[in-house]
Amino acid sequence: MDTHSESRFLGEQLMSDEKVIYQSPRNWSSLIEPVFEFVLAMLLGFGYFQFSVWLNNIIAIIRDIPMFGTLPDVPIEQVNILRWGILILAVIFFTSSIVQFAAFWGAEITLTDQRILGRTGRFILRLVNISIDNISWMDFPDKNLSKRPIRIHTRDRKKTTLWNLSRPEIFLEFLTNRYSPETMPVINKSPSRGSALGILVAFALLGAGIYYIYTSQVKELEPEVAAIYLKADGSGDYPGLEKAVQQIAEGGTISLGAGTYRLSQPLEITKSISLIGAGMDQTIVAATTEYYVIHFSGEGSFVLQGLTAQIEGGGKADVVRVDNGNLDFSDCRFKGDGNNLQGLRVLANAEGTVKDCETINNGETGFVIQGQAQLILENNKCTNNKESGIGFYENAQGTARQNKCTGNKSGIVVSNQAGVDLEENITSDNREIGIFYSDNTSGTVRLNDCSRNGNSGIWVEDQAQVTLEENTCSTNGSNGIVFTGNTKSVARQNVSSNNLGAGFVVSDQAEPLLAENMCTNNGSGISFYDFAKGTTRGNHCSENENGILLLGQSQPLLEGNITTENSQSGIYYSDKAGGTARQNDCSRNSIGIAVLEQSQPELEQNTCNDNKVSGIGFGGSSRGSAIQNECSRNTGGITVSDMAQPVLEGNICTENDYGIFIEILANPELRENDCHNNAKRNIMDKR
Repeated sequence: MDTHSESRFLGEQLMSDEKVIYQSPRNWSSLIEPVFEFVLAMLLGFGYFQFSVWLNNIIAIIRDIPMFGTLPDVPIEQVNILRWGILILAVIFFTSSIVQFAAFWGAEITLTDQRILGRTGRFILRLVNISIDNISWMDFPDKNLSKRPIRIHTRDRKKTTLWNLSRPEIFLEFLTNRYSPETMPVINKSPSRGSALGILVAFALLGAGIYYIYTSQVKELEPEVAAIYLKADGSGDYPGLEKAVQQIAEGGTISLGAGTYRLSQPLEITKSISLIGAGMDQTIVAATTEYYVIHFSGEGSFVLQGLTAQIEGGGKADVVRVDNGNLDFSDCRFKGDGNNLQGLRVLANAEGTVKDCETINNGETGFVIQGQAQLILENNKCTNNKESGIGFYENAQGTARQNKCTGNKSGIVVSNQAGVDLEENITSDNREIGIFYSDNTSGTVRLNDCSRNGNSGIWVEDQAQVTLEENTCSTNGSNGIVFTGNTKSVARQNVSSNNLGAGFVVSDQAEPLLAENMCTNNGSGISFYDFAKGTTRGNHCSENENGILLLGQSQPLLEGNITTENSQSGIYYSDKAGGTARQNDCSRNSIGIAVLEQSQPELEQNTCNDNKVSGIGFGGSSRGSAIQNECSRNTGGITVSDMAQPVLEGNICTENDYGIFIEILANPELRENDCHNNAKRNIMDKR
């Protein structure tokens, strides 16, 4: 061949009598595959460290979809298997790419009259002395990017393998030109299956690695120990709590001495066991985790007693999570770092009792019960949690009794379709609300103390159906008890006093039954707004600004209430409020019943005595009627001012200064009223 095909570099390395026939140049497109494998290896390596974070974020996003709200976390052992698999793939691709890079930068094929040389830029990989004329046949890849070797067979039955990462088609062209058809060696152009084979090998290695990890690190031997005692310094029956949980028998007991047990990873429990500490102030189980400190997902019972479980950083995690089984917790503390999620989360079909425990300083809620879980919470303390002390969600059922929830955003929250009874709890000194029911929840709330909360003592909204009995809601920053939305709940024999707003608020389209409640020293005893209705019967509203306040287009039935000794009115109607007020005692106020603006109630058989101004006063453009009411010992029995046009019929107005007083623009209709023994006029009509 001509001199243009000679290589200066290889020419310097050969003997003087050797002539370079051809040196194949590098094919830069051969770098595509190793570069891709190298980048993929780096991404997989990064994924090994970030996989658990990604998985948690994905699950959190899916949980925001209502139908997937109870999606459980992936168990940590499964996450570890996946992470090891990712790491093995990263190593395989990284190694393959490095080998290909090294071969590319060094390997070239040189053909001479006497030998085939495989060289690198630094050293000779292989020195092969094969006569070209002695080649009998060869395996030859048929793709330019193939990494399969050229296998050369000579007539003396010797075999030589030459790795080629350059342009093998040049070698083939050379052989074709060198030999005559009669002497041409056999050239076996086999399909290049190198890439497919590499993938198969990679997956085979991955499977073997996963199997090894599972059998040696995840799959434990059947436990045989029924009772284990641990010490915090590792000198107990086992050096750590994780190993003890692996070896404890089904139904066994692990006793933990005083001290702190720090976990290297979340504690996964899938069998019935008991963890018994020396007391919540003595035994501490702690972890830095993005999942949870302790997770129980078994079918049987889980007993937790006498210890503190706490998070010491790591991310949005629950302190303890129970996905299934029957739990029995007592004398335990669930402590967060202020940035975690829940103190104790109970979900799925778990059930049981939590008694005499504490949950403190959690980033969201102290106790969360959700899914189909059924739980009894008794005599627990929930303090300084950023959201709620106790939260029942989704279809959870249960009872919370004698718990103390203070210093949270809300004391107890019940939402979605949960059904929960609350008895004798203290939900005080929370930033917003003491007890909160919403959505389609139900339950009975009895004998709870909901005082000194930033907003309201008890709040019931949406379609919640709740019965409130004998609760105390006092000294709250806004209202004592609030009914809003479309609720038709019941409040009976509650005490709502000394609140800055109202003792009771009924708004939107709520229609509650309010019966025999005590509302004293509030802005208003009971306030109705918007389109509220319902029945208010037998309540005692005294020493407020207004005993009962009705605004908007509210139209409740007020019957048999005592609204006395209020600084303004016993009953106050304004805006376009209406409804019926029947047989109420509205005495010793400034005005017994005030009807203003465009309101038009029906007032029947009420007693409005000893008020400073009027027994009943109509003003503004009000209408409505006052029938068979008793108005005695007031300044005015019934006064009608502005452009009011009520119907006054069959009322008894005695011992007032004026029985009925009518201003010049007013235009009431008078029918058979009994006005006698009034000091100045029985009827003063200025029309």
